[in-house]
Amino acid sequence: MTRERRRFQRRELRTPVRFQWKDAAAGGLARDISERGLRMDLNEFIPIRTTMLVDVCLDSGKVQRFSGEVVWVEQKRFSERYQAGVALFPV
Repeated sequence: MTRERRRFQRRELRTPVRFQWKDAAAGGLARDISERGLRMDLNEFIPIRTTMLVDVCLDSGKVQRFSGEVVWVEQKRFSERYQAGVALFPV
C-alpha cells in the first residue's frame, strides 16, 4: 500500500477552466481541486514548469483566478488528450 503524499484534501470538481501562459491561451476541464492544486484535462501538451494564470468557474458561479505552475503532465491512454497537475498560488 502506498502512502498518500498530498498535504491538502482534494475535492472533485468538473468545471471548465481557462488558462493563459506567455502569449497563448486555452481551455480545459477541471477534474479536482485542493487548496494548493488542480488536476485538469487538456487538449494540448503544456510542459512541466510552465507558469500560467488559471481561471476556474466555482460552484457558486464565481470565477476565481489563480497563478499556477504545471508540476506534472501525462498523455491519456489511447487518446490525443492530456491530464496535468497545476500547483496553485493566490493572485
